Amino acid sequence: MTAQENGAFERIDPPRYVAFREASGESTLTVVARLEARDMVGHHLGYWFSEVTPNGLLRDVPVDAERYSIDESIAEDLIDLIRNGQSLPPRIVRLIPEIPDTGDTARFVRLV
Repeated sequence: MTAQENGAFERIDPPRYVAFREASGESTLTVVARLEARDMVGHHLGYWFSEVTPNGLLRDVPVDAERYSIDESIAEDLIDLIRNGQSLPPRIVRLIPEIPDTGDTARFVRLV
């Protein structure tokens, strides 16, 4: 699948999954994201699932889809835990890479 040349996002079918921990000051938010679309430059849109957004929120996904990828079955299990208000297993969370706090919140603009 190739992205359109006009910069529009193209649907990813089937969706891919990534997981990352986003540092914000003293706290860290663990996110499992279902990638839904990408553009030609490599930007991804996806639904973020976290303790803050347990039902998913469509946002820009600030990580590389290859480096942060996670198996679909594991991602779905983690999303189910998040949706049910349960904590993610600490041994799993430790394995999820952390992205640095850049202080650039403008790139995380709410899209819906």
